[in-house]
Amino acid sequence: MPSLRVMKPEVTRARPIKRIHACLFVVSASGLILFGASPHQARAQTAGDSTTPEALQEVVVQAQRRSESAQEVPIAMTTLSANALASSGITSTASLSIDVPGLVVESTQGAFQPRLRGVGTTFFGPGIENPVALYVDNVYYGSQLLAPDDLSDVAQVTVLKGPQGTLFGRNSTGGVIQMATLAPQADFAAQFRTDIDNYLTSRSFAYVTGQVVDGLNTNLSVKYTSQGNGWGDNLVNGDQIFRINSDVAVRNRWIWAPFDETTVNVSFDWQRRNDSMGPNYYVPSVPGFAGVFPGIGVTRSASNPYDVTNWETDENQLRQGGGSIQINQGVGGPQLVSITAYRSFQFGNVSAADGSIIPESGVDYQTHGIQFSQELQLLSAEGGPIKWVLGGYYYRDSESLNPMNLPYYNLYAQIYYGPTAVTADEEFNLDLTTDSVAGFGQGTVQLGDATELTLGARYTDERRSIVGPVTNFMNGLPFPAYNVDLDGHYSESKPTWRVALDHKFTPTLMGYMSYDRGFKSGGFNAFTTSDVPYKAETVDSYEIGLKSEVLDQRLRINPAFFYSKYDNMQLLLVQGCCLTVTNAAQSVIYGMDLDAQWQATDSLSFSGGAEWLHARFGTFPNDPTSVPVPGGGINTVLMDGQGLMVPLAPVLVVDLSADYAVRVAGSKLDFNLTGSHNGGYYFEPDNRAHQDAFNMVNATLTWTAPGDRLSVGLFGRNLGNKVVPSTLAAAAPFSYLAINGNPPRVYGLTVRYRFGKL
Repeated sequence: MPSLRVMKPEVTRARPIKRIHACLFVVSASGLILFGASPHQARAQTAGDSTTPEALQEVVVQAQRRSESAQEVPIAMTTLSANALASSGITSTASLSIDVPGLVVESTQGAFQPRLRGVGTTFFGPGIENPVALYVDNVYYGSQLLAPDDLSDVAQVTVLKGPQGTLFGRNSTGGVIQMATLAPQADFAAQFRTDIDNYLTSRSFAYVTGQVVDGLNTNLSVKYTSQGNGWGDNLVNGDQIFRINSDVAVRNRWIWAPFDETTVNVSFDWQRRNDSMGPNYYVPSVPGFAGVFPGIGVTRSASNPYDVTNWETDENQLRQGGGSIQINQGVGGPQLVSITAYRSFQFGNVSAADGSIIPESGVDYQTHGIQFSQELQLLSAEGGPIKWVLGGYYYRDSESLNPMNLPYYNLYAQIYYGPTAVTADEEFNLDLTTDSVAGFGQGTVQLGDATELTLGARYTDERRSIVGPVTNFMNGLPFPAYNVDLDGHYSESKPTWRVALDHKFTPTLMGYMSYDRGFKSGGFNAFTTSDVPYKAETVDSYEIGLKSEVLDQRLRINPAFFYSKYDNMQLLLVQGCCLTVTNAAQSVIYGMDLDAQWQATDSLSFSGGAEWLHARFGTFPNDPTSVPVPGGGINTVLMDGQGLMVPLAPVLVVDLSADYAVRVAGSKLDFNLTGSHNGGYYFEPDNRAHQDAFNMVNATLTWTAPGDRLSVGLFGRNLGNKVVPSTLAAAAPFSYLAINGNPPRVYGLTVRYRFGKL
């Protein structure tokens, strides 16, 4: 096992081509592989051609906790380098979906909610974790509030598709998103970048790295964003909304190599963000449904779909930070890895919860959290007949609502507290804790010269609790009839596993098949007055795939076919004042992933991805279904949901990208065009509210001066100005509510200056 002194596992060795492909390109490439043209034949056809471009560069990942070529890992994945992120216009985790086929990202009250292959959650709040787990520099980020808002210092993003229940067993029923930030280097280098867009959003990034003393390298990155104009207005009070007031983040990393087999990696980060990017609700047009009381459903500005008519303007405040220490120690061939991490955060939100002009329902809450994790890994030495890793993992999360106030007025107050109620208030003061211990192991053994068998298992013991009072007031006086003192405890132990078999038919063609189980524990919903836990969910996934390179390794194409059985899917429902969680009995999800890159010429490259998905409920006897009420409003009834589509699971997604680079008088011009087609999906399990098919297009044009220090670029994102709700839910008994979360058309100018080589 190589020492982490050089830190190669965290970065792509060379600039990978960005992903995406057109359907015709995919079909023709598949035919080349499957109908007779071997890699050797492809090379023979181009032998002696001096104009043939170079082969695609190798991409190194840590999908199995060790450094490996992505083409040799039997897992479907998408990998994006820093250059790919920048040229595709991906600035945050929320915008990853334009370059990752099958990834759907929701954002509710600042919560990052990714979904892969139809597996994810719309649930949010204290103690809630995503089925698609997020790791930053090998550290698990449990809270949905902790996802990075700005990816300027990220060197590589790898998205592993399907459950990863062995080496990444922390609630990863849907997949894993790995982020590796820029690693400190010995040679001095620095970068300064700033951009401005048509909303007067200024994003600035400064980065410096170098050697302090022999064997000790460090870096420092600073990011600052402020937005002059919001994407829309609250037409009730004139406040600007969807606006970043200020966002500042700092990261500092150190790599120390005191001995030949010892590396210590220390990282610190801190962020403070104030914005109005949260729940700016409006009432969407859903056929057959209408609002129930005056003020809701008021027509918004005809000229701007981001305008709302809310009696209170959304405000969010986030403070977060943490640190980690990773120690890699060689022990006579094998390597011992220790990863210790601590994170804390505070988040506050004030908003109207009803989408109404007049006060009916609001939310004002503060949540605090502390996360600690300790992981130990023992990895086998390189070159042996068996590659193995053994480990243990401990995770503790402590979060609180302190307090959360849900005020009710007028009709809302009368419905929930009686006809004499004018105002009411529900106050939550709750503590939620999670303690999880797991042991895991995985080994890969060679069965002959070209075949490998991988076996892995993990056993997780998890304990959760919710403790604290919920106090009620009506017309300013205590209302003890509704008071509760929650004291709930939940525990569960589960095994998960992985079995994979891969075979190299040629040096550039590998086939594999695998069976994985993922598990996400049950828990408690802090937004209700109940301490009854929801159940754990599990996913069993079967996959068959190819990893292939043809045309002198200038064309890389990786198809994968999968079938998943999803038991007890955890689903969030909005019912009036309450957010409830239910478990769907079973769903069946199957489909195909396809990823490709093609180096057409030295200057022109294409990349892309596609996913076809069939995701339907197998059994769901008590599916909460919205039905319209005569005169306005929504009623919820329990119906049989068998055969209905799983929410937020598009049938077809195709991502396409093209990069063209040319030298002009010593300078360089780079052009990128990235597009994504989403075939549409339903927002909720009753299949009432539907998102139609939509396209997203980004483009960048960058000029780099001779010497590669100064560059100036133009960018455009969402050039078609497509508006897609990030949230759309039935708020029974009143109406549907939605949030337009994706940015409108944004265009602007970027200037960057670099010293040294990064």
